[in-house]
Amino acid sequence: MSNNKFISSLYLLCGITVAAAAVNVAPASTLKIDVVQRGADLVVTTTAAHRSTFHAARVQILIHLSKHRSGYSGAPGGPFGILVEDNIVYRHRGPAAAWGWSKIGIAGSMRHGNSLQTKIHASLLAKSGTPRLNEQLRILVRLLTSKWKLIATGHTTYTLPPKDHAAKSSSLASAIGHISSYPKRLLSPRKRMASAESYYCYYGNGDVRRLAKYDAVILHVPEMSTANIRRLDKLGVVTLGYLAVGETSRLMHGNGTGPGGYASWYFDHQKPGEPDENKNWHSYYANCGDPAWRARCLRSAAKLLNKDGFSGLFLDCVNNYELYPHTRDRAGTIKLISELRAHFPHAVIVLNQGFKILPKVAPWIDGVMLESFTLSWEARKDGVKSYAIQKPSALNWSSALVRNRIDPILRRYPLKLLALDYALPTQTRRIQMAANRAATLGCLEAVAPIELNEVYNESLQGHRESKWLHPIK
Repeated sequence: MSNNKFISSLYLLCGITVAAAAVNVAPASTLKIDVVQRGADLVVTTTAAHRSTFHAARVQILIHLSKHRSGYSGAPGGPFGILVEDNIVYRHRGPAAAWGWSKIGIAGSMRHGNSLQTKIHASLLAKSGTPRLNEQLRILVRLLTSKWKLIATGHTTYTLPPKDHAAKSSSLASAIGHISSYPKRLLSPRKRMASAESYYCYYGNGDVRRLAKYDAVILHVPEMSTANIRRLDKLGVVTLGYLAVGETSRLMHGNGTGPGGYASWYFDHQKPGEPDENKNWHSYYANCGDPAWRARCLRSAAKLLNKDGFSGLFLDCVNNYELYPHTRDRAGTIKLISELRAHFPHAVIVLNQGFKILPKVAPWIDGVMLESFTLSWEARKDGVKSYAIQKPSALNWSSALVRNRIDPILRRYPLKLLALDYALPTQTRRIQMAANRAATLGCLEAVAPIELNEVYNESLQGHRESKWLHPIK
């Protein structure tokens, strides 16, 4: 070992020693800890008093099987043989007083409001690979700042279920496979959306088997057949039908009272007498301030929900009102969303963007998407699409958006945050980075090509990384 490595290790040891000392003077427990076993997973749910508690926290879960004598003794209630930190599972090595851990696996986690759910495979708990049934676990959860200052703590005990119960759970998990949402079929679509832990956005047809692994999927008709939409619904997947509320894919004559003899809902600010065009997609901007356009959107929504069989709506082009600030478009957009909720009280409604109207419409919706959250794309002059990581300024802006503007709203309304990023399936490191950032900021993550015509990385799991809680330089 070089001198530099030795010094670095010494500093690390000193820092951890200080951390251990800090947590030994912990206040009374302030976290609620619940534990259940689902199939082969141990699920630890940590609930804090406030939603923002987890934002700046380093989460540590210390676990010990009662029949094991060795482990880390530097934390209250020790010894502890297993540590879960930043979704990495460690086993304690060396003397009881030493902070000596070796990586043995990966855990999964997802934040729901003021709760954090962590899934740990049961085989990681015991050195032999299988913990003993009816064995009691001691669990300590502590939240610390990046400087190892204690924020909150909580502890509980849990007894592993008897053999027959574990066998039934394992059998059920095997029968369902990865389609974990099947039991949720008994819940309403809005309740299923509220408890969703995964989602995907796909504008192709088929791939039902892969899509069924998600709790919610955003789909596009006529590309996706009605038969496949209903198959996914029967499997318990929340199906959201695409509805553009701020644009039309082609020019419509409608009532013929608008620019150029087309419908009244078109703008003509680019060139008088001609409908304004979104040249990126060759579509045309529509004014939600026009009652005729809102009525058309309501009819389209009714078709998606009643005829095509969707359980909810994904509203795209919501924030086009920003292009026309001196019109009734913004107020009309808010009114349209309120009308959709009034007409379809049981349907899931998710917005793409629309952050400036979020405080107004939050009571009526179930989620909001942050598109190109970490990874984006651009079309080069030769028509080839290029994928790239967002610039630090854009990453810092979206992080601030979530933490300062969206999270305060989520404390009042249990909305789902969806992050949609764009990348090629071969860009695995980039994709994992995006998943980690989304998990850290409390988003469900989906990564796809810009055409949204492929399903890949369906087993993607994000891990919390504290670096995403600080400005990126």
